[in-house]
Amino acid sequence: MKISIVTITRNDGKLLQRNLDSLYSQQLEKGDEIEHIIVNAQDGSPVTAPQSKVFTYPADGIYNAINRGLSHTTGDVIGVVHGNDFLADKCVLNRVSDTFRKYTPDFVYGDVEFVSDAHPGVVYRHYGAADFKPGHLLAGFAPPHPSLFISRHTLEKVGNYKTDYRIAGDFEYFVRLFCKYDLTSRYIPHVAVRMEKGGESASFFSRSVTGTREKYRALRENGLKVSMLRIVCRIFFYIRHKKL
Repeated sequence: MKISIVTITRNDGKLLQRNLDSLYSQQLEKGDEIEHIIVNAQDGSPVTAPQSKVFTYPADGIYNAINRGLSHTTGDVIGVVHGNDFLADKCVLNRVSDTFRKYTPDFVYGDVEFVSDAHPGVVYRHYGAADFKPGHLLAGFAPPHPSLFISRHTLEKVGNYKTDYRIAGDFEYFVRLFCKYDLTSRYIPHVAVRMEKGGESASFFSRSVTGTREKYRALRENGLKVSMLRIVCRIFFYIRHKKL
């Protein structure tokens, strides 16, 4: 089985090296292989990664960059791990390939943790998906996107990410995966990715205003009846639990 990993980077420096180290140290079953696609911003610092395929494009949005990376993949299974994030342990991709072989799902997902390079070993937040149900999408909740791995045929069926979203294009993608197509999924009860704190959707304004609007739109565009009030209520859940 070939697993393609798409990494979007722009001036990630030593954090990108952390990403590469986590990828190159994966312990795979005999016959499995990794294809690593790096999409680097044209105005960013040069990337040196001899074991990866590096492509440079103008910086015109995260979802454009993801789609460009996906277009270069040839793997049976595809995941996205951004330049400032990294695989949580040496067996992440082995668990992914084993799950696809054993259960043949269309896509899998797991948990992530938020960390900081400034304080190695400290976990600031655990974002788990063990209790996730598709109905939670109607309240604006989805599994953590960096834990998502999809099969090649699922990518061909569902298509690319929508590029007219600013921060909730990954949420919209989950809506399509769970609600628009007749697909099967599997939860892997492990942390797949550790994410560096921050990012495009990290500010409270982005989550509470832009994110709410875009999630409401994503649900409506995919034919689901949704209450704006229900999505807004997730802001209070975040304030209480810091899980938005």
